[in-house]
Amino acid sequence: MRSGDSSILPRTFPVSTDRKAAIAAYKERKVFAGIYAIRCADTGEAWVGQALNLEKVQNRIWFTLRQGGHLCRSLQAAWNVHG
Repeated sequence: MRSGDSSILPRTFPVSTDRKAAIAAYKERKVFAGIYAIRCADTGEAWVGQALNLEKVQNRIWFTLRQGGHLCRSLQAAWNVHG
């Protein structure tokens, strides 16, 4: 390809006002920091942590557990056995 070929440049698309409003609302939402606990109903074990954004950490924990890659090995092992 030639260096002046514009077909390899990324295209920009106009952003709708609905999308802009959604982005603005997302940025302005309240973030809740705090301490959380994850409990295994079958064994009674509990894992405690802290986060600056509880909503994000919940999503991250469930995702990494489902993927089998959570850093806390005991939590991952309990998830693998009990779900």
